[in-house]
Amino acid sequence: RRRYLLGGHPDPGEVAAQPSPRSSLAEEPPPRPLTNPPAANPTPGQVQVAVVRPAPAPSVPRPEPSAYTRQLVNALVNLEPSGAPTPEQAAAWKQNLQTLIQQGAAALPAIQEFLEKNVDRAFGTDAASALGYGSARQAMYDALVQIGGPEAAGVLLDTLHANASPQDIAQLARSLEKVAPGQYGPQILDATRQALLLPPEAQPPQSDVAPLFQLLSTYGGPAALADLGDR
Repeated sequence: RRRYLLGGHPDPGEVAAQPSPRSSLAEEPPPRPLTNPPAANPTPGQVQVAVVRPAPAPSVPRPEPSAYTRQLVNALVNLEPSGAPTPEQAAAWKQNLQTLIQQGAAALPAIQEFLEKNVDRAFGTDAASALGYGSARQAMYDALVQIGGPEAAGVLLDTLHANASPQDIAQLARSLEKVAPGQYGPQILDATRQALLLPPEAQPPQSDVAPLFQLLSTYGGPAALADLGDR
């Protein structure tokens, strides 16, 4: 059985293995495409969902993720489906995240590849407490913030443009502000407006749009709220 451990400088071709008393990561079923809104209290291992808009095709080809960074991302996403991880499993997961962050810009293609699949892995309350993140997407957003720089901001911005989930848009806005304070207000405002103006059949059912109105007020002020009301 293979697990991904961090620490030291692992060979770029593979990640060290550690036996696990629970099921192997390789046995974990792949995440499913997002088709429904996230549950208020997601079951551990349940796929969270988001409604997305088509993302524009990249103007220039992006680098292919390396096998090593793709392995790290897969290890972070394919967490045990139920219950809290053991201390050893939680430590290994956190180490994998730090190793991914340490790859810097080289990690961005693998992170973006995962985000563009429009899937998520909810960790559940116990696992979230042990890992510090409620889902795989939250961990990836934070990894982008810690990597930093214009390239990481570009990945966050591409994800923002393709997203219509109020919760995701709010998280992406916070992440962009951390990476580049004050630089992406117009883009955040535009994504917020587009999400609010989606036709009813394209909106996430039973989705709380309060975060979108907060963003609209923050980045557009009263005029933006009035403009939305006139449409």
